[in-house]
Amino acid sequence: MSLCSSRKALIDDKQLPAVCPLTDSVCADFTRPLQWLGLRNRRSDVLSLVEPPVLEVGVGTGTSLASYDGMKPAAIDLNYTLMHKARRRAITPDSQATLTQMDVLRLALPDSTFPCAATNLVFCTVTDPVHGLPQLPRLLHPHGKI
Repeated sequence: MSLCSSRKALIDDKQLPAVCPLTDSVCADFTRPLQWLGLRNRRSDVLSLVEPPVLEVGVGTGTSLASYDGMKPAAIDLNYTLMHKARRRAITPDSQATLTQMDVLRLALPDSTFPCAATNLVFCTVTDPVHGLPQLPRLLHPHGKI
């Protein structure tokens, strides 16, 4: 199943590994000060340089979606609760993102799909970041950027 062809989850919640309990309960409280300190502006600066289509890994509650300025990103996250919140932000005049529930440790996407992949505050909560981060280059076009 292609990421861009469906908004349904590719994996069943019951098959997922445990996610850090802080993710659901304090995500908004954790990122709010970072937004205040300039994360949103910095994210917008960086995302203005990417070439669509872009894959966002770890979209969380979707606060980053407005920064894509009409690029229609493909976005994944493992956490169903956060993805549910992100869906409210996904289809707006500014975003129109495609969201799919997926684990960065088991990316079910074809090789060389995207010119760019973006990730922000994600690998601090991935259960095996040393295994997860190297999965991203496989998804990129030759000379793609993370």
